[in-house]
Amino acid sequence: MHRHSQYKVKKISFTDVEDLLTKVPSTDLQKSLVYQGFFPEFSNDTDFLIEMDYLYSFNEDVNPDDLKMDIEVVNPQKAFEFAKRAYLPEEGYTTKRARMAGGNLANCYLSGIGTERNVAEAVKILKNSPIFKDSIPEILNQSCMKNKARFYYPPLIAYLCYKGIGVEPDIERCNAILRSGVFPYCWQNFYIGYLVPKDFDFAIYCLKILDEKWADEIIIKIYAGEYNPKHKDPVALKKYQDYVKGKKYQHKPKKYYRF
Repeated sequence: MHRHSQYKVKKISFTDVEDLLTKVPSTDLQKSLVYQGFFPEFSNDTDFLIEMDYLYSFNEDVNPDDLKMDIEVVNPQKAFEFAKRAYLPEEGYTTKRARMAGGNLANCYLSGIGTERNVAEAVKILKNSPIFKDSIPEILNQSCMKNKARFYYPPLIAYLCYKGIGVEPDIERCNAILRSGVFPYCWQNFYIGYLVPKDFDFAIYCLKILDEKWADEIIIKIYAGEYNPKHKDPVALKKYQDYVKGKKYQHKPKKYYRF
C-alpha cells in the first residue's frame, strides 16, 4: 500500500505469498506479518504499488483492506520462525526496520501463532519495556514514542494491563498508553489481530477511552457494518447513536502522530 508519495514506486505482480516475498525486499518482521495473513502496506490484490524504500517506511498501521475481512494465518510456523529472527533487542532500539519486533514475538506467544500459547514467555519479553516502569505522567507525555518502548508495541502492554494477563491489572496504565496521543489508531490492530490479540471488545474500548467525536464516529461505522460486515449490529448501532447524541466531550482533542 503506497503511503509516502515522495518515494519512487513500482508495480509488482505476484501469485502467492512465497512469490511476493521473492520479489519484494522485506525484513524478518515483515515476513512474519505476511505469514500471519497480513499485507502490511501492501494491497490484497494481485497487483499493487510498492515503495522502493519499503524497508524504511514500514510502520504499525494496518492495511485498510484488512479491516474488511477475517484474516487467516497463511503459515503459522513460518510466522513464528521469522518473528524469532526479527527479535534482536540490541538492534531494535535504534533500527527503524526492527521496530515492534518484540511486540510481534510476544503476540505470537500470547496468541499461539506457530507455537503453544505461552503467556509467561510473552510477559518475559514485554517486561523489558520501559513502559512498565514509566510513571503515568511520563506515559501521557508520550514516553512510549521512544524507540525502546515502541520495540515492544505499547498497546499490547495496555492490553495485558487491562486484562490482567500475566501482570497485575492496571487500568490507569492501560488508559494512559491509549490516551498518550501516540497510538490513537491501535483499535485497528485489536480489530484484526495485527501485532496484538484479536479482541473486538477491546478494539471498541480503545476508541471509547479517547472520548473524541471522530472515535465515536468510527464505532458507529463499525456497528453499521462499514468495516467487517459481520459486525453490523442494528441494535448496538441505534444504542450508540443515541448515546453520542448531544454528548459533550471532556478531553481536548490531542495532536496525534502517524509513523
